[in-house]
Amino acid sequence: MAKWFPYIVASLAMGTMGFMACSSDSSDASSHGATAGDASVGDAKPATGGTGGVGGSGGDGGAGASTGSTGGAGGFEWPEGGSSGSSATGGSGGTGFDAGPDVDFSYDAPPTPDGFNPDATCAETIVEAQLTPLDMYIMMDKSSSMEGARWNNVVAAVKGFVDDSASAGIGVGLQYFPVLPSGYTSTCSSDGQCGNYGPCWNTYCRACATTHYSTPAVGITTLPGGAGAIKSSLNATSPFGGTPTGPALTGAIQYATNWANTHPGHTVVVVLATDGDPYSCTPSTIPEISNVAAAGKNQTPSVLTFVIGVGTSLANMNAIAAAGGTQKAYLVDTGGNVTQQFIQALNDIREKSLGCEYVMPTTDAGVIDPALVQLTFTPGGGTPRNVPQVDDASQCAGEGWYYNDKNNPTRLILCPSFCSTVQADKNGKIEISLGCLSS
Repeated sequence: MAKWFPYIVASLAMGTMGFMACSSDSSDASSHGATAGDASVGDAKPATGGTGGVGGSGGDGGAGASTGSTGGAGGFEWPEGGSSGSSATGGSGGTGFDAGPDVDFSYDAPPTPDGFNPDATCAETIVEAQLTPLDMYIMMDKSSSMEGARWNNVVAAVKGFVDDSASAGIGVGLQYFPVLPSGYTSTCSSDGQCGNYGPCWNTYCRACATTHYSTPAVGITTLPGGAGAIKSSLNATSPFGGTPTGPALTGAIQYATNWANTHPGHTVVVVLATDGDPYSCTPSTIPEISNVAAAGKNQTPSVLTFVIGVGTSLANMNAIAAAGGTQKAYLVDTGGNVTQQFIQALNDIREKSLGCEYVMPTTDAGVIDPALVQLTFTPGGGTPRNVPQVDDASQCAGEGWYYNDKNNPTRLILCPSFCSTVQADKNGKIEISLGCLSS
């Protein structure tokens, strides 16, 4: 709740003090004189009391006391004491000037002016909603089946995406699978030729260790500043080897999780780009790899897995995407424009990841009461409207929003259908009203 600060007004001429409180049910007792032994001052009526000295008017005696109360002490100017109480036996009138030094002060809430809005005195802040920062870790298949036009088109697509002005502000990191650092040959005839990237399998070093993929070729860096390093890495990389999808996705989620833990408030996602079914290394089956994606989605912080499939044998990719919380894979038809399809997939991932979550605002004006926060949507060229808050995602049934954590919110998340409305309106605006702040 908003907190009200008391205001004290003192008047020596009247011998009174008024107290302004936020509560509307403050006592309406008379403050015409201070009491000296009142039974009650709640229903006192001003009348002529006993003879006082030279001083102010004493307070009235209380109504309803069995033996009446003594009237209030005299003040400094008024010639009369207060009236006696109206009980069975009235109290005596107030004394005069000699009682002045013993005066008590009555604290009253003054009448509320017509039209007074108490919330108007609260610190109210309205801010334009800021999307949650997005970081993407791209795990890119560079197995031997990616050689040629397929690899060149995908590389061109990633370069185009990081150069796109619409990607400015998001973070992008990159790693490939399989991983083979300099000093190792792309093919092998014995395990010894592979070192830690073995064993040798079907003339390829298998590179099955998860740690190969939890360490990025290019760490997550905010665009456009990070675009140069990503493009340089792509230029220096060539396809070879098998498809260790299981270790690659496991390592990618590990890296993304560590990044999310050190960058609270960020949305961190994995983008798995591959041209076919996994083989070599474990986990190697689609159910096993789907379980890896599901574990990333269900953990805290949650890391979703998007899948972009390039090629013809891609039916299994949908299962991995669904388990990773992204419904289905993006399937790039190699019979069409691969570069354009791949860029469109990355653009869609960016929009879906950005468009539905907003940072919980902060302010130095006080402590935000989450219960008082309101979200307003203004369509392009339209009229602002308040969007209702719901308890959680399960309560979404149209236009609405909810907190990621009701007890300690860091994000405001739009309900899916409302998110689609906002994303479709490029000129729309989301604003967050913090309402009244507690100090």
